[in-house]
Formats: sequence, structure tokens, C-alpha cells
Amino acid sequence: MQTEDIRVKVQVAGYAASMSQHNCGDPAAPTILALHGFSGSGKDFDPLRLALGSTVSWICPDFMGHGESEAPEVLDPYRLPAVLSLIDQARSMAHDPGNILLLGYSMGGRLALHYLRYAKAMPALLIGASPGLQDATERAQRRQSDQEWIRRLDVSVEHFCNDWEMQPLIVPQTLIEEPFRSQLASRRRGNRKVGLQNALLAGGTGVLPSLWHHLSELPSISLCHGSEDGKFRETANRMQAAHAGFTVHELPDSGHSPHLENPKAMASLISGELDSPLYR
Repeated sequence: MQTEDIRVKVQVAGYAASMSQHNCGDPAAPTILALHGFSGSGKDFDPLRLALGSTVSWICPDFMGHGESEAPEVLDPYRLPAVLSLIDQARSMAHDPGNILLLGYSMGGRLALHYLRYAKAMPALLIGASPGLQDATERAQRRQSDQEWIRRLDVSVEHFCNDWEMQPLIVPQTLIEEPFRSQLASRRRGNRKVGLQNALLAGGTGVLPSLWHHLSELPSISLCHGSEDGKFRETANRMQAAHAGFTVHELPDSGHSPHLENPKAMASLISGELDSPLYR
């Protein structure tokens, strides 16, 4: 089958958001709608896309302030309604909008949970995702922590990235195979300061409402985490306890970013998901 890669621009709250489409050439094939993490872009799924092969199509948006999307100085394009609009527009571009797997990583997983609360039900696989923070004190502490990251960005994006990559959750990304590791680091440093700052101010974990009390309203979801990611193992297990339809998968030899750290294992999990009756 012949593949086709194209870049598409859409309007979100009056600004241009970018997304890449990778069409496998088979209109009957499922599409993966992939939502990246904070400071990343849709290209972060390239190792996983290559590991999975050309049997599926992909739609990979860049959230506002990330990748090739614009980085407005106003906050509205970063707020939840604008984000949900971007995901909805990306979903509508699939050959068959009824044959999509929603794939979300970290921030992208959190936003996917919000989308699934309001949108027509669809299969979803979320990596290292959280419904947010329930406690008001924890939310305030997280907003204060994000202010520290915003101040680091005021120094420079390079300064922010150097510190960001030293976090225990992110350090395992140093083991990503080349050239993907260097490409990831370069893309992160290519983000604009105001874009990352506004993404935190308008959509950080301490800003978005908690969904812990709304999990029962969501469709069945597959949750996964790396074997070395104890924090999100606990979160996934708590989510499963709140919703009997949630399943939890642990991927070997990986931390918070198994789609980057062990793309072959992640591809195997996705293949199993796509073989389920939900896609037939």
C-alpha cells in the first residue's frame, strides 16, 4: 500500500494549529489519533508509527504553543474548549471517523479524558494519563510548581529544557534510540517560550478540573504505563478501581514514555487493541 504524509492547518480560536496526517493507503484501515505530551509534538509518535508499520493511518495534531502550531500570547486558544475543538477537527479528518483509536500520552492523555467526557464514545488507549488532582491544596501546589517552570522559561527555553529533562519521569528518555532521542530534544528546544508558558497557565494539571468523580461517565478505556513508572502504575490502578471497564497494561523496560522508550512493546499492545471487536 502506498503511504501519504501531509501537513494540515486548522483554525482554533482564531489561530492556526498544525497536524500531520500519515495515510497508509487503505481507506478501510483504522486511524490512530495521537495526542502528545507537554513540550512535545505529534512527531513524538514517529518511533511508534514506524514500529507499528503501514497497516494503520495516523493523525497527529500539535497542541497550541507546541510543534508547528502557532504560539499566541492570549490564553483562549490554549483553554480546554479550544483544545477539544482541535481534537474534534482532527477526528473528523479520518477516512472513517467510526474506526479510530484515540491514543494520548501524559498531557495528551489527560486532555483525551476530558474529550471522552463530552464526545461520542470511541476506543482509547492512554499512556501515563491522570484525571487530575482532587484536592484543592494539591491543585494550588501544582500551580505554584508550574510557575517555577514558567520562570525557567523566562530565562530561556534551553534552560527550561535542561531542567525538564532532569526530572525522574523524563530522565529515561536519555535511553531512547538515536536518531529519535536527538530529534526529540531538538523539537523540545524549538518550542516558543510563550507557547509553553500559556499551555501551563491555561491547561496545566492544577488548572483543569479534576475528573476523578466523573470517571464513571466515561466509556471503557485501556490504560498503560511503563514498568519503571510507579507513579502512573498507582494512578492507573486507582482509575481502574473507579471504573470496571478500564483495563491496565504494564509495558516492560520503560518508564513514563513507553511509546518512545520501548516502541516495539507499545506497538504490540496497540496491535492487540486493534484486533479487538471494537474495531470490526
